Parts: sequence; C-alpha cells; structure tokens
Amino acid sequence: MRPENRETERIKEKLLEYPARIAEAKKRARAEKTAADEIRGQMDNIQAEILYQVCTETGNNGKPLFSNETVRNAELKRRLAQNPEYQELRAVLQTVEAGLFEAEALVNQLIDEFRAWKAVAELTAAELAAFKN
Repeated sequence: MRPENRETERIKEKLLEYPARIAEAKKRARAEKTAADEIRGQMDNIQAEILYQVCTETGNNGKPLFSNETVRNAELKRRLAQNPEYQELRAVLQTVEAGLFEAEALVNQLIDEFRAWKAVAELTAAELAAFKN
C-alpha cells in the first residue's frame, strides 16, 4: 500500500468514528440535562410547599404572620436554607450541572475535531488530485 493510501485510510477512519462519538456525547448531555431538570422540579416543589406554609401561617390573633412580600421572601429563604432535603438537592444539582457543562463542552470539541478532519480530508484530496495531474 502506498503511503498516501495509508494516510487517506487513516483520515477516513477518523471521519467515520466521529458521528458515533458525537452522538454518544449528545446522549450524555441530554441525560445530564434531564437529571438537572428533574432536580430543579423537586426543588421547586419544596419551595412551593414552604412558600404556601409561609403565606398561610397566622398568629394567635388570626392575622398573617408574614404580612408583606419582603418578609415572606426573607422567611422563605431562611426556611429553604434550613431544609436539609432542599440543600442536598441543591448540592446534587451543582454536580449534575457541572457534568452537563462537561458533556456539552465535549460535544462542541468533537464537532470541532470532526470539522478539522473534514478539512484535512479535503486538503489531502486536493493534494492527491494535484499529484495525479
């Protein structure tokens, strides 16, 4: 086999492996995004439940305990900070979001590499055509 044939075979192999690698990276990114969305949903449920409690609590006189929005928001934040389930979900979400960022970065890297290999293939084809003429 001539050296240029080995080089073109190597380029073809590289080009053919990228679509599967890109698809796998996209699959991982989708899984990470789905996981993050599910965690956010759980966190939203906890927040809604606590907000409901804050909004409906009354004092001994029957009046709302947290009568204005600023006080309600402050109490909501305080309770969320003290809620172990919410804090655990928050920590897990940070980890999942880091994984999502890595997966998306890998997708972009693989796409860039694929484009670079396509450019190499085009250049090699042009060089081979020039040698044949």
